[in-house]
Amino acid sequence: MGQPSAARTLQKKRRPGRWIRRGVWLVLLLYLCAALAPYACQTTSATLPADWRGAASSAPYVDSAAILETGNEALDMRLHLIANAQKSIRAGTYLYAMDASGTQITAALLNAADRRVKVRLIIDGLFGFLNLRFHPSAYALGGHPNVEICFYNPVDLSKPASLNVRYHEKFFVVDDEWLILGGRNISDEFLSQAGNPHYNYDRDILLHNDHSGVSACGLVAEYFDAMWASELCQSRYNSVPEYKKGAVAEGTGDLYNVWQEIATIHDLSLPDYSAFHPVEKSILLSGSIDAGPKDPLVYAKMMELMMEARQRVILQSPYFVLDSAMRDALEKVCALPIQTTLITNSAASGNNIIASADGVFHRGMTNRMNAIVLEQQTEYSMHTKSVLIEDNLSIFGSFNVDPRSAYIDTELMLAVYSEPLSAELKGCMNALAQRSNPVSAQAKAAYP
Repeated sequence: MGQPSAARTLQKKRRPGRWIRRGVWLVLLLYLCAALAPYACQTTSATLPADWRGAASSAPYVDSAAILETGNEALDMRLHLIANAQKSIRAGTYLYAMDASGTQITAALLNAADRRVKVRLIIDGLFGFLNLRFHPSAYALGGHPNVEICFYNPVDLSKPASLNVRYHEKFFVVDDEWLILGGRNISDEFLSQAGNPHYNYDRDILLHNDHSGVSACGLVAEYFDAMWASELCQSRYNSVPEYKKGAVAEGTGDLYNVWQEIATIHDLSLPDYSAFHPVEKSILLSGSIDAGPKDPLVYAKMMELMMEARQRVILQSPYFVLDSAMRDALEKVCALPIQTTLITNSAASGNNIIASADGVFHRGMTNRMNAIVLEQQTEYSMHTKSVLIEDNLSIFGSFNVDPRSAYIDTELMLAVYSEPLSAELKGCMNALAQRSNPVSAQAKAAYP
């Protein structure tokens, strides 16, 4: 018996809708392939120019440095430097949140702009929009005549391959005389004190230019200027929409009140850099700033420096996720007749769920290397990216040991030659090692 005519009619009406839905899913699938395909087969190593160190090195003994180990002191130091800025502030950050610490930084930058300090910020285009969007304080800061805010690689749906690329750097350069560089974003996760439920362990280097000559401050400032001039950096918040002017005026007043409170409570004098550690020289490790697949230049530079070790290497990263080329390079370091230690989050402590899961899948790879592998067992997640080589070379910055940092995102690391600074870093790393679980055979032998 045939279908009733009403049922056949309804079925015919549904068929076009079904094909439209399938067409939409097909288009989305093809778009996703176009966005991810350029990064699918990146398992290459990088060939470094023979003179790459000389081209990115500071002059000898022109700088001094210290380590900022806690989030509280990291926020205080940023506020101190901004409060004393005279000419210029250049800052780059992956995340900029208008939470408690972000609001304090914004209030300090607005006060500096009122003093005719030229303030320029580069923020990642995707997360800058997601965190700031139409926030009145962003317009209050960006609309100031002495402030410019740029988004690196803002979302452009017509360029699917660029959607995956993030600006992952974190630094402040003040008056070309002071530099803070490390893993901390402008957010309570990184610029608060232990006790904050979102607190992360992290680390910055604080560096001062003591004498004339090419400084690490100048190297980072020059890198910033090249990024700023790129067409990938596009201005944001430089004019206030009519409908937001009332909210922005109110937000500006709130920021002035926040700064008044900060200036009343805090001693904002500059730190005594005479107590800093002398720096023999620094080398800036950077890669391509293009919004597309990259050669793993930063990783290759780090590995080349590690290959010169004769006694020890300690590599600290939130997670170790390695493709074949990254694995081969790290295995060469671990095969040296030295003590190699890898410190990372445990699956329980890491707060980046996807990366921590990847780290678990790659655990066997790192455990098979000739290395002491330690997983931290602490209340807070560890976001630190640092390297200690021998007793005189420390490396600080934003690079995670994973393919995203190696092949996709923009990253900065600073290699600093200084025995006393390295001794301080070694103490910080040893303190974390004592709160870590040995997971490789070598680790269990070293930490029974």
